[in-house]
Amino acid sequence: MKKQKKGAMELSFGMLFSIILIIIFIAFAIYGVSKFLSLQKGIQTKTFANDLNFDIDKLWKSQGSQPVVYTLPKNVEKVCFSEDEFEKDINIEIRGEKSIETYDIIHAKLSEDFSKGQGGNCVSVENGKIALQLEKERNEALVVIGK
Repeated sequence: MKKQKKGAMELSFGMLFSIILIIIFIAFAIYGVSKFLSLQKGIQTKTFANDLNFDIDKLWKSQGSQPVVYTLPKNVEKVCFSEDEFEKDINIEIRGEKSIETYDIIHAKLSEDFSKGQGGNCVSVENGKIALQLEKERNEALVVIGK
């Protein structure tokens, strides 16, 4: 009877070791997925800034008016714009739950009525989408960004 208990003890140790390995693998998988999702959010915010800059450059070389809609991560609450009068560019702050990221946009200025609404120079992000109006008149030097 003692041999059966020893065999049963070895089997339970192997099972315990397997369970521990499974838990470790699951923990690494969860860690990897969370890192991948945070990387995706960072890429989405940089893509927004690059796309906005591209659309402004395209309109700056021509003229016209264009409504644009961009996608941002769900954790972004609002995007704030501020003009730098000395360097003639716009600073963008993407404000999320925990972080603020800043980007520079060239060849643009804010519309006069931009700061008149609620929230000042900030635009709320709804369902991960932000809508802006880009406009350039024939004799204007810069593209006007409006809400």
